[in-house]
Amino acid sequence: MSDNLTRPYSVDAIVQPSELDNDEEHSLVRMLPWIEEGAGAPRYVRVDKHCLSGGDQEHSHLHFTHGRAFRFRPGVLRRSAGRPRDSLEDGQPPIITPTNIKDSVERDTGTEDRLGKQISELLSQAEARPAAPPSGASLWRSPNRIDRPRVVVFNVGQGDGILLLFPNGEIWLVDAYFPGRVSYGNLRSELINATGKEQLTGLIITHFHYDHIQTGCRVVSDLKPCEVLVPRSVHKTPASLNFLRTCENARNAGTVLRCIDPTSQWSRSLGGGIDLYCSDTSCALPEDSLGDDPNNHAIVAGITTPDRMHDVLLSGDLRGALLDRMLGLGLPLKLTGGSTSIGLYKVTHHCSLSGDFPGLLTLIRPRHAVTSCGHPNRYNHPHARMRHEIACHTSRRDGRHGVTYEEGDLCYPLLGPKAVLCKRHSPDLRARQRQ
Repeated sequence: MSDNLTRPYSVDAIVQPSELDNDEEHSLVRMLPWIEEGAGAPRYVRVDKHCLSGGDQEHSHLHFTHGRAFRFRPGVLRRSAGRPRDSLEDGQPPIITPTNIKDSVERDTGTEDRLGKQISELLSQAEARPAAPPSGASLWRSPNRIDRPRVVVFNVGQGDGILLLFPNGEIWLVDAYFPGRVSYGNLRSELINATGKEQLTGLIITHFHYDHIQTGCRVVSDLKPCEVLVPRSVHKTPASLNFLRTCENARNAGTVLRCIDPTSQWSRSLGGGIDLYCSDTSCALPEDSLGDDPNNHAIVAGITTPDRMHDVLLSGDLRGALLDRMLGLGLPLKLTGGSTSIGLYKVTHHCSLSGDFPGLLTLIRPRHAVTSCGHPNRYNHPHARMRHEIACHTSRRDGRHGVTYEEGDLCYPLLGPKAVLCKRHSPDLRARQRQ
C-alpha cells in the first residue's frame, strides 16, 4: 500500500447526495479516486468525509468507515456510470448511484489488519508514558499575562475547534478542524493577540472523526503543542494513523503524545481557581455500552471555576445517554444535586438528535449553550427540536444558545461577576504580525 495517504484530488465523478441514505458516517465531502480499466487517467468519485485515499494506483483505492476498509472495483464503476468513456471529456462527469457504489466495493480485511496494527503500536507507546511531563520537560506558557481567561468556539463549519485560554498562561486547543484559511487564520490571530506567539500548551482530540482532526497534523507541526491527549480507542483510518505519526515525529520538538490513565481522570490546575478535567469514556463505561461508533469512544472535558457558576462542559460528539452516565459518575464534572450548574455547554454532536436524552438538560442546567456546525449540512444540524429544548433551558437562567454558522466565532469568559456568551472580536492578523 502507498505510504502517502493524504494526496489532494479533483472531482471527475459525482454522487448525488439526495440519493444516499442518512448514515452520518457517509457525508459527501471527501474524494476517493477510482481508475477506469484501460483508461490513461484516473477518474474520481465522491463518497465519504472520513476517507483518505490509499492502495494500488493501478487497480483500486480504499474507502474507510468505522475502521473497515473497502476496495473499489473500478471496472464496475465504469460500467455502472451509464455513459461512454468519451463523455468524460465534455465537462459532464458520470453520476454514480448508491446502488452502483454498493456493487463496486469489497471488504479488504488485510488492509484493516495492517492499519490497526500500526495504530495499536503508536497507542501502546502513548499509554505507557506517565501522566505528568517527563523529567526536565516543562509545559509552555504564554510570556504575556492572560487577563481574560476564556473559551473561544471558532466558526469552522461542520466540525469542532475550541480554544481555551487560562490565567496561568496555558493555552489548550480542543479538536482541530480548521478547513479554510479564514478559520485557521482566526486561530492564529487569537494566539498572537493573547500571547504574541503562535504556540499551544496542549491539544486534546475528543475522537478521531474527520471533522475533529482534519487540521491536526498542521496544528502539531505549526503550533508545537507540548502535550497531545488522545482517546485510548482510535478510529482506525489513514487520517488517524497520519495524525499519530505526526505527533510521534514531533517528539524532538517537545510534543508528547499521551492517553488518559485508565485508573483516574486527567486534571490540570490552571491558576485563578480554574481546573481542567478530561475523562475517557473507554475507561469509565463498559465496552458493550459504547458500541463501534467512534463518537462514543471519546474524551469528554470539563472546566471548573472558583464559584462553580461559570463551569464549562465540552462533550465532543458523545451520545446524550452516555454523557448522562458519565456525569452520573462525576466525570468530567461533579454535579451535586441542584447546587451546581453549567455556565457553558458545548452541545454534543452539533445539536443532533443523538444528543437528546430525558433529564440531561435538567441535570446540567446550562446558562449558555453553543453549537458548532456548518450551514447548509445534510444532517439538518442543529435539529429544530433540540434547539427548542436548549433555548427553553437557557432562557430560564437569562442565558442563550449560540450557533456558530449564524454568529461566527463565539467567546465565553471564565471569570467575572456575570459571564455572557458573546461574539468574538477578531483582530486583524496581518496588523498584529507587523507590530
